[in-house]
Amino acid sequence: MSKVPAAVLVGALLIVVAGGLYAYFKGASNPENQQALKGNVIFGITDQAVSLSGIESIKATIDKVQAHQEGDGWLTVSEGPREFNLLDLKARGAIELLAQAQLPEREYNQIRPEISKVLITKANGQTQEAKLPSGDLKLVGKIVVQANKTSSIVVDFLADESLHVTGSGKFIFSPVVKLETRSNASVQVSGKDVAVAGGVVETDVNLGMDENGETKEGFALGAHAKLELMEDVIRIIPDGQSEAGISVSAQAATNIVKEGNHLDKVFSVTLIKVDGKKIWEVSGMKNVGLSNIFVDASTGAVIATE
Repeated sequence: MSKVPAAVLVGALLIVVAGGLYAYFKGASNPENQQALKGNVIFGITDQAVSLSGIESIKATIDKVQAHQEGDGWLTVSEGPREFNLLDLKARGAIELLAQAQLPEREYNQIRPEISKVLITKANGQTQEAKLPSGDLKLVGKIVVQANKTSSIVVDFLADESLHVTGSGKFIFSPVVKLETRSNASVQVSGKDVAVAGGVVETDVNLGMDENGETKEGFALGAHAKLELMEDVIRIIPDGQSEAGISVSAQAATNIVKEGNHLDKVFSVTLIKVDGKKIWEVSGMKNVGLSNIFVDASTGAVIATE
């Protein structure tokens, strides 16, 4: 795998949950038709990193932001596409307001920004859309919304682990982030910029999106592997593995899975070794769930599913 060099933090998506200050997202009233206590949700985006070598800009388009409470499903707190140049925000040293909405006072367990595209512009002016394993970035953490108090959610994108270059020069952007949530924080909004200070840290965790769009704690895609793109499918060859001596290519294994109707959509194909035998693990969606199909790299036989 070839990574974009010289990277630390590239971008931070800031989500600030505030009580009684700004525009409102109305929730349900109580049985007496009295408004339930609510907290306001303010969303911003920032970049606090040095620029990536050879990269002029990283522009992320966020279409929607949602919050989740166990048992109650998702609440939409922001809708409508907005584009953010992460490196431009870094140069300004700014946290830019993305959206704001009022939510009922309670504890939430996930935030989900929906990223529709990421455009990478190189120093030579060439622009390319990066492959996203999924546009839904589900971030699990404790988010406490209290009436007349302020909480914050800060999502720092770790560029050196998020942005990858394949051998053919294509980009893959698989977000790796540091998630920090605070309750009882101090938040100030000036125009489109946001400043956050103080509060009690409720969540402090690193999360990464895998090749199938799932978000996991402590994960980084391609940390010890070579990545390639086969049209819209991510191919992964872990360090220490090679395609030498196999008869069935990654593309052939993917075709076998598709033609056999084993998966409705293929996300990734990874070369693994089991009991000395090389096997392609083809992952994707079947009905509404994630499934893995194992194809013998020598014979092309489907040997297992899970």
